Amino acid sequence: MLPTLLSEELCSLNEGLERLSFSVVWKMDNNANILDTWFGRGIILNKCRLDYDHAQMMLSGEIGPEDVGKMEVKYRPIEGVALDDVIDSVKALKFLSDFIRRRRQDNGSYSINLPKLSFKLDDIGNPTEVSLYILKDSNKLIEDWMLLANESVAKRITQAFPQQAMLRNHQPPLLRNLSGMQRILKGLDLRTLQGD
Repeated sequence: MLPTLLSEELCSLNEGLERLSFSVVWKMDNNANILDTWFGRGIILNKCRLDYDHAQMMLSGEIGPEDVGKMEVKYRPIEGVALDDVIDSVKALKFLSDFIRRRRQDNGSYSINLPKLSFKLDDIGNPTEVSLYILKDSNKLIEDWMLLANESVAKRITQAFPQQAMLRNHQPPLLRNLSGMQRILKGLDLRTLQGD
């Protein structure tokens, strides 16, 4: 875990505060096909604090422009920014991320969605409740964009430093290992995707 000063202050995109960044900026068409990529130093000015729950409520229509007065002050956009612009941006990112995820899955990516636990803590940090954490569309949206950024940076590193780039690469499984696994699964009366 990072110290609180880093995770919640210096490295956090708190609204209304400029943060220096190394950025990947894409120009895309409406199907999330990358037309151009820019890498460089930048300054980020976050215009609205969002967490997964608030972003999800924007996606599902539970928060609309008319709700700005009902929101906690810390979740309202900074002055001069309309909530409907924030909602439109979140929805546009989700629209594009659906294409990104589908393309990644079509290229053989897989997702392991194991159950995650969520803990409620008391004032001194002791757990008081435990529940199952449900992944929402807002979680997937962030995952899609983070993976695309990581992939873009990996490609750039490979192009710029082909001899020095050390990137993780998952080789296809060995056929002899798959055959052994198929025998084990048959013994358990389970079938593989191929039906053997």
